[in-house]
Amino acid sequence: PWFAERIRNSEVIHIPRVSSLPREADLELSFFRRLKVKSAIIVPMNARGSLVGFLGFESIRSRKTWTDNDITLFKIIGEIFVNTFDRKEAEERTSLSLQEKEVLLKEIHHRVKNNLQIISSLLNLQANYLTEKPYREMFRESQNRVKSMALIHEKLYQSKDFVSIDFCDYIKDLATNLFRSYKVDPQSINLEINVTDVHLEIDKAIPIGLIVNELITNSLKHAFPGRKEGRIVVNFRSGDNGRYVLQVGDDGIGIPDDFNFKETTSLGLQLVSTLADQIKGNIRLLGRPGTKFEIVFSRQKNR
Repeated sequence: PWFAERIRNSEVIHIPRVSSLPREADLELSFFRRLKVKSAIIVPMNARGSLVGFLGFESIRSRKTWTDNDITLFKIIGEIFVNTFDRKEAEERTSLSLQEKEVLLKEIHHRVKNNLQIISSLLNLQANYLTEKPYREMFRESQNRVKSMALIHEKLYQSKDFVSIDFCDYIKDLATNLFRSYKVDPQSINLEINVTDVHLEIDKAIPIGLIVNELITNSLKHAFPGRKEGRIVVNFRSGDNGRYVLQVGDDGIGIPDDFNFKETTSLGLQLVSTLADQIKGNIRLLGRPGTKFEIVFSRQKNR
């Protein structure tokens, strides 16, 4: 049809007098006469080089001639419509893409957590075959380390953004597992957790989770020999200059004055030092009473 051909070619169809349409536009002329249209103008709307629609204006009461300024205005209105549609489509595509990524992230964290739990179960099964206590203890410690990482991924897929976790909740669950693992009565060894609005992404959450795991484990194993009561304290807060301050301590027997934790043969404390270096943190052993470790590290992502 005459109309469709011109619209496909992105022509502005300006008809001041419908009755003057050419013979090849008989179909359009019949249509306009049925509607008693005397004048019309049709402005194509294009997006990314393709026709997506058109704007049509008609005059019924009298004939009308639209000026060049009118036509320019109609083209601008058309562009506004096209841009609005494009933005809406882009928002829908972005929303769908984000939803797909969220589902994928949730599934990844869920699968990683499940795989780590399988590893933990295998370590537990293997430990049951060991008769010597030191070796069983090594397997139990490894199992708890794996559980600490699995718990990070569990918290991540339960979080709103699948990116960061509330570390207060994490430490509570981590400590509960450690107390159960070492058969410690939480009524006798009191755990105090002071965490103020700390949310960590995975690049910091995994090493910090392992550090907290090692330091609480160290307290449970060595701080209270022959004692039925004790206290373990975890402080974690935002410090100055965009840094976090983590402290894990106890009121136990303490560490000898000549003890150098950076040169110890203890795998747990070696791991703490290595992980602190990994997140570019500074670690120090604070004085008596008891034992307290402090790690200060930047909130910024590791590069």
